[in-house]
Amino acid sequence: MDAQEDPSLSSRPKEGAEAEKTQSKNALKKAAKEKDKAEKAAKRHAQEQQEKERSDASDTAKHLYGTLQSSSDPSTTLPRQKSSELAELYKARENQDVTVDARIHNARVQSAKLAFLVLREEAHTIQAVIAEGGPHKISRQMVKWCGGISGESIVRVTGLIKQPKEPVSSASISNFELHVEKIYLISEAAQKLPVQVKDCMRAPPVNEETTEEEPDTDSQGAPVVSLATRLNNRVLDVRAAANQAIFQLQSGISNLFIEYMTKSGFCWINSPKLVGAATEGGANVFEVKYFETKAYLSQSPQFFKQMAIAMDMKR
Repeated sequence: MDAQEDPSLSSRPKEGAEAEKTQSKNALKKAAKEKDKAEKAAKRHAQEQQEKERSDASDTAKHLYGTLQSSSDPSTTLPRQKSSELAELYKARENQDVTVDARIHNARVQSAKLAFLVLREEAHTIQAVIAEGGPHKISRQMVKWCGGISGESIVRVTGLIKQPKEPVSSASISNFELHVEKIYLISEAAQKLPVQVKDCMRAPPVNEETTEEEPDTDSQGAPVVSLATRLNNRVLDVRAAANQAIFQLQSGISNLFIEYMTKSGFCWINSPKLVGAATEGGANVFEVKYFETKAYLSQSPQFFKQMAIAMDMKR
């Protein structure tokens, strides 16, 4: 007796073919979508490129701004170009032409025709104004570019000193502002910094024992910068005006001591800081390797001062 044919066996090849056909259709649809997406992206990129070329062609001030090394203005390739310090501008004159190298403390675009920058050098700040038009024919592209400079970038700015209608309360040089004629980017800062200098200007929280439930902002909504964050980003932290003032005070006090001691007839000597043998008294010493021998950090200049007295140095 012949075995009967199983109907399920005859249908399996048909089902497999239909599955392969479905997968092939899905793959084709996916490929078509990817192709359409790529074409749209290429078309969008081409349109943006055309708009940029048209914008560059109509930019009447493209020689007045840009990156310092790649600018078409030959004068910007001079790294030792004479520039003023912001500290000198407190006693500036109206319509005085100045060039300053400073950091961007803040950038704000008021409109397509107007932007404001706050320039900072050490603890001194001044407001810079970029307005469309004027004798230099400043363009909207230049205004937009200035407003997009990332904070803490270093720029070279040339402009005229003007007296504002009202004192600028947000700048230390409040009686003047700088109307920009040229601006070039010397060194661009990262778009996202680990901590903002303006946030470091506020005092750190008194209680450093923070928990996960505690907010990252204070009662006014401003970011809280802890002591640990400040120490991990000390270079940015010291740029704050209060920290700059601390170092200036330390330097001033040291200079006063030096001035007084010099006027009193003292001679400033530099005693050795590395010695070949441990200091007297059997105190603990810090041993270091100096080439092929041992050396020790000097713990006191007393021995060398006694030697100086024997050298006929009275003070």
